[in-house]
Amino acid sequence: MDPAAQTRDLAGWYSNTTVSSSSEEILSTTFAQAKCLLHELLKPRDYDTLFPPTPTTTTTPTTTATTTPNVAQHVSNHTIFDVHSALKDAQAVYEDRTGQTTDPLQTTATSTGHPAAAAPSKSGGARIRHWLVGLSEKLLYYSNVFDVLAQHHPEYVALAWGTLKFLFIAVINHATTVSKLSASVSEIADLLPQHSLHVILYPTAEMQMAVARLYACILRFFLSALQWYSDSRATHALKSIFQPWDIRFKGEREAVAAAAQQVERLADVALKAEVRDTRLEVVRGRADWEIIRREMSELRDENRRWHELLNENFQGLQGSILGTSDRPFSWSNV
Repeated sequence: MDPAAQTRDLAGWYSNTTVSSSSEEILSTTFAQAKCLLHELLKPRDYDTLFPPTPTTTTTPTTTATTTPNVAQHVSNHTIFDVHSALKDAQAVYEDRTGQTTDPLQTTATSTGHPAAAAPSKSGGARIRHWLVGLSEKLLYYSNVFDVLAQHHPEYVALAWGTLKFLFIAVINHATTVSKLSASVSEIADLLPQHSLHVILYPTAEMQMAVARLYACILRFFLSALQWYSDSRATHALKSIFQPWDIRFKGEREAVAAAAQQVERLADVALKAEVRDTRLEVVRGRADWEIIRREMSELRDENRRWHELLNENFQGLQGSILGTSDRPFSWSNV
């Protein structure tokens, strides 16, 4: 393959030479692609929940018309960081309403594999909730023992124990959702600047589309989390039974993780292509330097030959002049 063609092929993996844009323009274009992808996935009402449209007012001499911008202009004043900020606000409102914190740093894992409830606050409701979650975890941990005991008189115990076990599972499901939602929101918040840097460093069409898909998945997860934080306590009780974390959020969270891995793979390939291209540049530079070194050596040899030739001619001329001056003067030589 022609080295120049190979360089162009490698450069296409980590740079976009056809478009020269600033970092803000690259991020704006990528987010616009994410909005178009998200608009195809969500219902218009859910889309408006994330990005409320801003009506534009057109004034004429006789009438005043109000129009709604199209999809391309729909969220021109909003970014994914604004959505994350709105989600954190909703999370803070939920914490104030329930009297507990959803900070994942304040939660601990139990031996059952379920995340423990959030650390209790000083309010009575939070203490009762924390006690109830702890009791549920302990009883479910020994559920196999209680299942065996219930078989002694199943006509009396089985129905009651099954009902209690169902309620305990609902309590654990709610605590799991609270803990994993908070942890996921924090993890995604850490992902955003990293992948924004990826698309700035490698502004190729493939990277922009991969980051746009990641943004779309993140926004879809943010919408589900925002709706959950806005639900009432009764709705949370029902969703802990019919829509636990594994059913409601796990798929969307895994989609975010898969999209993030795709961005990481593209960034890894782009880095390898850039390193390979740099190596080819070093090889070409070394070859050019060898040519220059060879030419400089030839010039030094040529210069040395000319210098020796001039020295010989000068010495010969000097010898002839000195030989003439050493002879005695005679009129016959005149």
